[in-house]
Amino acid sequence: MKRIAALFVLSCMLSSAVFSQKGWTWLNPKPEGNTLNDVSIFGNNYAVAVGYNGLILRSSDNGETWSKINSGVTNILWGVSIHESGTGWIVGVPGSVLKTTDNGLSWVKQTTGNPYSLYSLFTKDDLNCLVGGYMGSVYATSDGGVNWSTTLTGSTKAIRSIFSEGNGIIYLGCDGGIIQHSSNSGASWVAVQTPLTTTINDVKFLGNLGFAVSYGGRVLRSTDAGTTWNLINVSSTYQLMTVSILDINSIMITSATGQIYISSDGGLTFTVYYLPKNCFESMNAVVKKANSFYLSVGDYGLITKSQNGIDWVIKTDGFIDHIYDIWFTDSLHGCAAGSNGSILKTADGGASWVARNPSIYLKEYRCLSFINKTTGFTGTNSNLYRTTNGGESWVEILSTTSTPPLLSLINSIFFLDQNYGWFVTDNGSTYKTHDGGSTWELHPSGVTNNLQDIAFIDRMNGYIAGWNGKFLKTIDGGLSWTQINTSTTTNFTSVHAFNLDSLIIVGFSGKVFKSANGGQSWNPVVMPPSVRSQYFRRTRFLNDSVGWVVGDQGSILKTVDAGETWSMQGTNVGHDLWSVSFVDENHGWAAGLGGTIIKTTDGGGTSSVKPISITNSGFLVAGNYPNPFDMTTTITYYLPKRSPVKIEVYSITGAKIRTLTETVEEQGQHQIKFDGSGLPEGIYFCRLTCGSAYSSAIRLLKN
Repeated sequence: MKRIAALFVLSCMLSSAVFSQKGWTWLNPKPEGNTLNDVSIFGNNYAVAVGYNGLILRSSDNGETWSKINSGVTNILWGVSIHESGTGWIVGVPGSVLKTTDNGLSWVKQTTGNPYSLYSLFTKDDLNCLVGGYMGSVYATSDGGVNWSTTLTGSTKAIRSIFSEGNGIIYLGCDGGIIQHSSNSGASWVAVQTPLTTTINDVKFLGNLGFAVSYGGRVLRSTDAGTTWNLINVSSTYQLMTVSILDINSIMITSATGQIYISSDGGLTFTVYYLPKNCFESMNAVVKKANSFYLSVGDYGLITKSQNGIDWVIKTDGFIDHIYDIWFTDSLHGCAAGSNGSILKTADGGASWVARNPSIYLKEYRCLSFINKTTGFTGTNSNLYRTTNGGESWVEILSTTSTPPLLSLINSIFFLDQNYGWFVTDNGSTYKTHDGGSTWELHPSGVTNNLQDIAFIDRMNGYIAGWNGKFLKTIDGGLSWTQINTSTTTNFTSVHAFNLDSLIIVGFSGKVFKSANGGQSWNPVVMPPSVRSQYFRRTRFLNDSVGWVVGDQGSILKTVDAGETWSMQGTNVGHDLWSVSFVDENHGWAAGLGGTIIKTTDGGGTSSVKPISITNSGFLVAGNYPNPFDMTTTITYYLPKRSPVKIEVYSITGAKIRTLTETVEEQGQHQIKFDGSGLPEGIYFCRLTCGSAYSSAIRLLKN
């Protein structure tokens, strides 16, 4: 069935839809920084890696350079296996199967009839492929994927790994510490309960010698073709991801934190090695080209290569250290701050970055604040630094031995003007300067909670947001602080003050609150349903109307009405974003884990002009999500009191297509699904009636 996309535009009268333009594009790492789950080496120097958000990367030079390939999907891809001939398959969520016959250049969708997640696969040749996944079922094809048969293994545990040497003997690594074995190409299975109860992430054999790896540094070893298994010690407490058997003596195991364990005595003892450049990211898959090199892929687009399994070279283009804050002073000049001593500068809008101040090694920088294009500040867990040359060099201002001492992590720095500035730490401390950061005063906040963000309206009135629902206010320039009850234990992460009365705070679990009386009382803001379980990390406003908030799972939301309503923006980022910076309504950057830096030149490609509106009666209509959507979407609305509600869909000619609901509902937030799968392409109108009528335009696009 063709994909259906819908764009939901709300207005007080019938209007035309507004479409996304460029949206957000990747700057670092390149070609993309989403997590990679698996990799396959095949043919004449080819390799294909797959991962989150439908990511497919392809190399034609043995993994030296990579390009992004269109997958046609946006779901997680878990496994890839391509035969030497260039024919192979990819599996993923939910029940996704993609096939290539041209060395991974193009992919077509196939179906096994399974709607659940598929995690692993083995390709014997151009015609035969074996797939495993959710609920312990194995799917097999012998005709290139035209038809798939299902074999029940007798277990309901998810199959995480498949290994076979192509001789009819197959091993499955499953959840619950179960390893299954077939000696007849999967026609029947024998399950073995090992000494583990955790997931078997990988299982490999060489003849009768086998190894399996799991959580908590657990390694299993078998010398009788998997009939019995024994626990062995590798002196690790980390999750182990892959195992490779080069010969009966040489064993290699990789972890979720960048360690490589090597044995030269058949797995009896192991020596630990590390990835270069203090890289501690997960190595999710490792393959070896016969009589040649190892290739590994992992979290945040990590690609590494080794000739011996001990010495690894990072092939990812760019850096993968976590970025916790990003700040641009104009469309070209900006800085980024993060882990592993990452202070980075760009002079070309983020196309390229240069590391600065490398002497401060392994420090973790959490925040940035610039007074102007040349003077800025950044903080760590025990240092405050200042630059006066746009980030070219940084000088220490405060430390553990300074007066006053700095003994905790700086989370946020705020400057009101050239002279007055403040910052907060994760032990409840507040600091103030009145001379542009040359000297600082320590002032108690009255709490010991983690204080996350600080903002001031003028030199006297300021606000702090922190964990466990902490909100603090000062009317004397930060000399003293008063704690205000927010009636919530939400961990607040960011605050913005529009004026003395109008404030907004964001936090964990997709929470956003607004106050119209200086923080004395707070009202929750209705957010798109998709972000209610996500953590918001930072909000920043360009002016009194336009602002953004970023958070986990690559979420970015935009407001054009001072935070009253928010619309989702598409980023294609599958992990957490921590910071956002805009220099005008079009040019913005967002940054987060794994060195992720993305950029927009059109304000993020907002999908609607006004995604939430409130009628005169207090009836609040929230935009639909997801947007665009496949087949169905969810419309959210709020009733100020118990009311009759009627929601109808009309064609552009005025003919009624469908009544979604006609009932009496209680006060509060409500949702209803809209299924457009049976409608032809075109523009429709959704009419919502609650006392008075309210209309919105819906455009269905089939492609």
